Amino acid sequence: MRELSTAFGAALTHFRRQRGWSQAALAQAVGVSRQTIIALEQGEQEPHLGLAVALAERLQVSLDELVRTSDSEPPRRPDLWVEGEPPQYPTPVVWARVHGRLVAAQWTSLTTPTLADAWWDPGLDILTNLPGARAPERVIFVAGCDPFLPWLKAQFETRMPGTSLEALPFSSKRALAALRDGAVHLAGSHWYDPLSGRYNQVSSFFPFPIRQLPYLQWQEGVVQHPDATTPQHWAIREPGSEAAALWQRCRPPSIESGQVMTFSRHEDLVDYVVDHPASAGVTIGALGSLHGLAFTPWADEEYVWCIRASDENSEWFPALAAMRESPALRKLFEPMPHMDLWTADRL
Repeated sequence: MRELSTAFGAALTHFRRQRGWSQAALAQAVGVSRQTIIALEQGEQEPHLGLAVALAERLQVSLDELVRTSDSEPPRRPDLWVEGEPPQYPTPVVWARVHGRLVAAQWTSLTTPTLADAWWDPGLDILTNLPGARAPERVIFVAGCDPFLPWLKAQFETRMPGTSLEALPFSSKRALAALRDGAVHLAGSHWYDPLSGRYNQVSSFFPFPIRQLPYLQWQEGVVQHPDATTPQHWAIREPGSEAAALWQRCRPPSIESGQVMTFSRHEDLVDYVVDHPASAGVTIGALGSLHGLAFTPWADEEYVWCIRASDENSEWFPALAAMRESPALRKLFEPMPHMDLWTADRL
């Protein structure tokens, strides 16, 4: 049956990746070809009992976990994709319930990938639950470019056990659009309005009331190797990010477009500058300093979380508000250069 094949393939892929097996290595371990493993994972072939038992043993799971169907958990169709369009290929996803709608995000889109909740089958246009899938109501989606989002995730989940916070590394503009469209619960922003000369003047962007939660104050500017001179090329964030807008406002006039490379994440940009001593980048000073890079500030920025005002009455909001004031989070940020936790005593 196609339903059994799809469910088995999703479970096989889930456990294989969780255990760190490649398709080729698992195939060799159970004595079949890699093409057989691919066919099983894509739901094009059902395993015979002996192969199913061998796979379960290698993956250290029970046979029931591997072959169970989703009779009690029927396949679902997401109402919305965080990325805008559904993937055209089978892939693991995470999900959340955002204002009544089932929202899906590709597992590879997360800042810190965790276990996936479901397997996306583009042919059938369905999500098949994976073993251990969370209730979508217990997952919070947050989008933003803060490179320290894993800290936020850890602190939030400590304060609200049983609820997961999944972070998506979006630019300020993309994060705000995701919040507006109902794809995420929280949007991080340090967007600068050149007309007012202020950050995060974004209320008119939304068709509903929002609330802004002050979170971080950081410096953004140029990072490069301590011994570097004039950079031969530049690394900047993608269009729609405040780092890219800052580059446009402050860029050296001698730089030509062909000398610029773009990155979707601050972390990838910094890694590039570290590996290419003749380059310079525009990013958050704290991140560059942690990697031993010299930093020249261009702007002092305010980074806030934006939420729907109605979400102040949600179950998860008190945990978020309390976390921002927690000594544990303050302790993490105190030693950070060019950055400060923006808590109530600084308002």
